[in-house]
This record gives sequence, C-alpha cells and structure tokens, in this order.
Amino acid sequence: MNREGVAFRLERRAIVVALAGQVWSYRCNDFNKGCSLRRPGPAYLDFMASTPVDPSVIDAMTDAMSHDWGNPHSDHAHGLQASKIVERSREALAALLGAGEDEILFTSGATEANNLAIKGVMSSAERRGNHLLVSSIEHKCVLEAAGSLMKSGIEVTEIRPGSDGRIRAEAIAQALRPDTALVSVMHANNETGVIQPVREIAEICHRQGVLFHTDAAQTVGKIDVDFTYIGADLLSFSGHKFYGPKGIGGLAVSRAARLRLVPQLDGGGQQPLGRSGTVPVPLCAGLAAAARLYERHGQSARTHIQSLQRLFEDRVTRKGCPFTINPHAERIPGCTSLRAEGVNAEDILLHARGELSASTGSACNSGSIEPSYVLLAQGLSFDEASSSVRIGIGRTTSEADIDRAVTALLAAYATAYRAAACSLKLRTRGAGRVANWGKSPVGTNHAQRTPWTARRQDALRGT
Repeated sequence: MNREGVAFRLERRAIVVALAGQVWSYRCNDFNKGCSLRRPGPAYLDFMASTPVDPSVIDAMTDAMSHDWGNPHSDHAHGLQASKIVERSREALAALLGAGEDEILFTSGATEANNLAIKGVMSSAERRGNHLLVSSIEHKCVLEAAGSLMKSGIEVTEIRPGSDGRIRAEAIAQALRPDTALVSVMHANNETGVIQPVREIAEICHRQGVLFHTDAAQTVGKIDVDFTYIGADLLSFSGHKFYGPKGIGGLAVSRAARLRLVPQLDGGGQQPLGRSGTVPVPLCAGLAAAARLYERHGQSARTHIQSLQRLFEDRVTRKGCPFTINPHAERIPGCTSLRAEGVNAEDILLHARGELSASTGSACNSGSIEPSYVLLAQGLSFDEASSSVRIGIGRTTSEADIDRAVTALLAAYATAYRAAACSLKLRTRGAGRVANWGKSPVGTNHAQRTPWTARRQDALRGT
C-alpha cells in the first residue's frame, strides 16, 4: 500500500491518517475498548435512531460465534456452553436494569417487546378489563399495536402531552377507569428526548390495580434506569440504541405481570414466560457487553454528550441564525429538536446530506410526507412540525462533528430557503416577495392536511 504522505496529528485524542489519498479518522477515547478506524463521511448526528456498535461488543459477538455456536436449548456439552453465555447475558442486563434475572426476557428488539407487552396483557383472560390507556406520543409500534387491538373490541384512550412534551401524571389519573387493564407511557420520547414522569404514573396505576408498561428504548444505556425503582410492570429496551447490535432487545417483566402476559409467538417456549424461538447467543453476548460498557463509562459519556449538546445548541441558535429549539421539559442527553420556520425540514436535510446525517423524526416514519405526529400532539402547528429537525449526539461525537453539523445546517437552510422562495415566485408570476423568515414560502394550505394520528383513528372508526 502506498503510504506516501501519511501524516499524524494528535488533537483531542484523535489521529487523522491519510491512506491511499483518503482520510480516515482513527479515534481513541475513554469510552471505547481500544480504537476504531472509520472512513470519513457526513457527520453522524442521528444517535436516537441507532448507535455504532462498540468494538468491545463486536469482540464479544465474534468470540461467541467462533466458540459458543451450539444451540443454547440443547442438553449436550455445546448447548450447555452456549446456555452459559445466555445466562451471563441475562445477569448483565438484570444488573443494568435493577431487575431480577428471572424478570429479563430477550426479544428481537423494542418493537417486539412493546407488542408483546401490550397485546400480551390485553389478550389475557386474567386482565382487569377492556380498556387500554396510552400516550399520543408513543413510538409508532405502540400506537399501531393499540390500533390493532381496537379492531378486536379493546377500548383505547390516548393522552396528549403538554406544550413542553411531557405527559401529566394527573391526566393519567383522570383517564383511568374501573376497567383499565394497562397503561403504556414511554420513558423518554424518541423525537424530543423529553423524559416522562414514569415513576409517578406507575404509582398512580398501582393504587388502582392497573399494570404499567414503559418503552425505555431511548433511556436504557443512556441514563440510569432502575426497573424496581420506577415501579413498572413491563419495560422494553433495544440493543442498538446503546452501542449494541441490531436484532436484539428485551422486556423486563415483573412478577405481578407474569400471570397476565400471554405469549404472542407459538413454538417451543424456549424462554421463561413462554417466548418462543432459539435465543441468538452472539447477540446476547453483544447486548451484555453493551450493558457492561454503560456500567463502566456511563457517567463520563453523559458528561461528554451534554457538553457537546450545549455547544451545538448555543451555536445553532445564536443571534442571526434561523433555528429555534422546540419547547421541551427535561430531556435525555444528546437529543435536540429544532426548527427553522419557512423551510421544510426534508429540504434542509436533503441539501445537508453530504455533510450531515440527521433526521426529521423517528426513523420508523422515514418516507412519510406528514410532519411529526409527536410535535403536532405537543401543540406545534403543521408548519412548525414540518420545519423541525432532530439532532442526536452520542459518545463518539466530536467537536469537529458539531462544527461540521452547524455549518451544514446553516448552509442548507440558506439554499433551501432560496429555492423555496424562487419556486413561489415562479408559481405566482412574481406577485410578491416573501415577507420574512417566519412565513412559509411553500404556500401550502396545511390546514387542509390530516395528520397521521387522526387518519389512523378515523380508519379505525371506519370513517
């Protein structure tokens, strides 16, 4: 390999290496086991959607695939060895979540865990009643699961957040009914990062004999999450949200919820609580490694992320910049929802694509022409929600990434705004100039558009 022109520069524990005419980033930090060589590309600020797999996780998975490849449900030596990996993984997750080992159930991810929790409880003959209570800002898999249950006769009530994105515990208390069987409110929202008062809600539910589920996909491995302290009966999580592998997550199930949770997969019942399917040993090993990573470096990672988040928000909202931070209550570190009124967020990200990887909201809504139903439920207008971008900062983010992101966003906004204004002039044959940045040059009658949430409810009602 031609190594001419190879240069090394140590700055903030980063070595930039030129190899074969291409720049690679060779990063060492306190959070990773060893160093990772990564090719240059857009600054990645979409850590709410997914996180890079940590080298220690890859090592654990590689080792399991190489040496512990037996079926963990077989009784012979290879199976028993694989089973030990699964049990050690269960121990690591129990320690991370403050749960009992017998309360941890491995799933394919948070989507399966959420479906199992909601459908599993509501299909039980032992359930308290026929009423399900969810927040209107839940992940789409929760809302769609609730919609599916409505078709089978389950009554569903949605609770809207306040203008700061927070669900009020008193609103939950007022919505509870004698026949409420389950309440589902996420621990932190995946678009705004707002942390919900789940412990208070759990206490309200338990006083009424109602089970409580929380989707903790955005908090496990990012902030301290204690299953017992929260008081949840069911808690969902996903590996790839905290530097683990995709394809695995889990559901913590309290002893009180066991009798009211019906398995949703038919098969061999390989796991406790009847979840069927061969447990993926390498993925379990990787998930456990990610859990141990948080135990070692969680606090230092949060400090690093919060520092970069403050830097980003200060720079992108300084005087003269078109961006505004959307209203919010307390958030998880690294998640920022901001808007630039007058320009569609999709256009901004399109123009910034070469320099920045971010999103307008949940990755599960990718391709949708509708603005975020989360922001609409929070009280933002159609224009405000349509102009909103989600920024997610992680522990491998650098100051250079922040610099690049801010520059890319400002340049992309200017380009998108000029293009939208020019398009408007062409359509109106020069009938007027755009008055100010706060008015949309797109000129769409947004009031006539129907958000996804409303369309979903209308469809379920047959309207």
